[in-house]
Amino acid sequence: MAAAFRTRFGPSLSTVWSSTTQRAVWFTSSTDEIGVDGSDTGSGSLTGTQCPANVAYLINWSISGTYRGGHPRTYLCGVAVSTESSSITMTSTERTNLTSAANNFLSDVNALTHGAIATVKLGTVAFFHANSALAPPVFKPYLSGACSPKFATQRRRVRR
Repeated sequence: MAAAFRTRFGPSLSTVWSSTTQRAVWFTSSTDEIGVDGSDTGSGSLTGTQCPANVAYLINWSISGTYRGGHPRTYLCGVAVSTESSSITMTSTERTNLTSAANNFLSDVNALTHGAIATVKLGTVAFFHANSALAPPVFKPYLSGACSPKFATQRRRVRR
């Protein structure tokens, strides 16, 4: 997964961005999980000035069903100034590149297998519905990804 991430998103990230460790968790039941730590390393490809560390690209993941509340998303740090169209938006070319990267990454991950694990799906787990805990939680696979045209900040740390 880490190699797929680097391959797909690395070309859109600044050389200042680097990956050193990763963690994957498999929820085998409502109470059991298996975690794996990886050490795949790499860095982004875009040279030049980097935006402040609080600036991120935002990938929104589509899942089936409608609901209120937080939706699955990925914040990508390592934004290069060269991808800016304005102080709050990226170029349409970069948005297209990142949307393609997200969907290719999704395809790459969903095609993975390993030993007895014959099927892998990238997605999110819903633990609550209508203010009630789900027992068991429900896995919702991602259907597609789309890059927001505006830059984001994770957890609204600093507004741009």
